[in-house]
Parts: sequence; C-alpha cells; structure tokens
Amino acid sequence: MEIILIPVFLICLLYLVFSSVQKKRSPFLTLLCIAFFVGITMGASFLLAAVRSSYNGQKEWTQEKQFFFHILADKLESSGDLKTTAKYMQTQEVKERTQVKIQEIVDSFRPKTILFLITGGFILVLTAASLWIKVISGKTWYPYLLPLFVLIGGSLFDMGFYCQQYASGTDKHLRNFLRCQQNMMKELYELKTDRSIPEMVKIIRKEAGKTGYGYGGNLPDLLKTEGEK
Repeated sequence: MEIILIPVFLICLLYLVFSSVQKKRSPFLTLLCIAFFVGITMGASFLLAAVRSSYNGQKEWTQEKQFFFHILADKLESSGDLKTTAKYMQTQEVKERTQVKIQEIVDSFRPKTILFLITGGFILVLTAASLWIKVISGKTWYPYLLPLFVLIGGSLFDMGFYCQQYASGTDKHLRNFLRCQQNMMKELYELKTDRSIPEMVKIIRKEAGKTGYGYGGNLPDLLKTEGEK
C-alpha cells in the first residue's frame, strides 16, 4: 500500500505545480512546490541507495573480493607456504593495493554522477527561472510543460544523487570488508590443514568468483582438512 502511495503523492505535487501556474499564483509558491518535489524524491533516492549498497551491492563486493583473493592465491602459489602468505596479506602493502582497487570501483560511478547532477540541475534551474520570464510563463502551454520539465530535471538530478550516495555507501562497505579480510588472515596463519598448496589455491580462486553477500569470511573453514569441518 505504501509503495502505491509514493507515486500518487508525487503526482499530487506535480499537479500543485501545474495548478499554481495555471491559476497565475506567486512564482515563489510554485518554486516551493518544485523544491518540495525535488526534496522528497532526493530523500527516496538516498534511502534506496543506502539499502542497495548495504544489502544488494553484489557486483561491487565481488570485484573487491576477487582482487583481494587473487592476491592471496598468487602469493600462496609463489611462496608455497600458508603462514608466509597469511602474514603478507596483513601488510600495509596489500591494504594500499586493495584500497586503490576500491577507489577504482567507487570512481566508476563518478561520470554518471556528474552527468546526471549537472544535466538535471541545469534543467531545474532553467525551469525555476522561467517562472519569472513573462514571455514564457504567459503562454497557454506553459502550465502543461512546466510539470514535465520538473519531472525530467528532478529525475535526472535524483539519479545523480543516487549514484553519489550509492558510491559513498559502497566505499564504506568495501573498506570494512578489507579490514575483515585482513583480520581473517590471522585465522589462516594459525590454520592447520593437510591440503596441498594447489588444492588451497583452487579453493581460494573458486571462492573469489562467488557472488552474494559477504566478504568471503568462510574461507578458513573451506581450507580446513575435510575431516575437521
């Protein structure tokens, strides 16, 4: 029921914009309606981005996990020793390399963020300015086109705001995942297993490619001797 009420509420706001202009009310009142519409939709975008970056950011999470776990697998192959590898994975070098990857993932949202924010903001500014331009606001078609431009400009601006918030939330979660992954290496350092190095490398690379919630925290259990699980 609540999901249905949201678009109905937004349509009502757009109707207020239409009605205010059609009845030639104060431009400030119309501007207030526009600002209210944009504010409400921005709030919805913020909540959607927060939820998605917390519970459904599987693509970005997998990218970070793959990067970290491939470093782990490569080091294990080259060193041939689990303790040496686990100790190396806790170093500042690995942390900085993974942070660069995280920043790369987050920065991939920047072009869309800038494009949508600038385009949407430009349309909204022109739309607001048109309220005081009599040559335009006095036309019979103006009350019908104004809500359309508010909808287009607001939607584009909200998409940019959404990308910005999603990137921010993703950055926070991936940096937290990195801390958890490096802490997990302490478990690997103490792990006793009779699995061969090639077998462990195969398990690590397989785990790296899995999608879903989490940072790969079940890896120590996967690397244990089969009878000890």
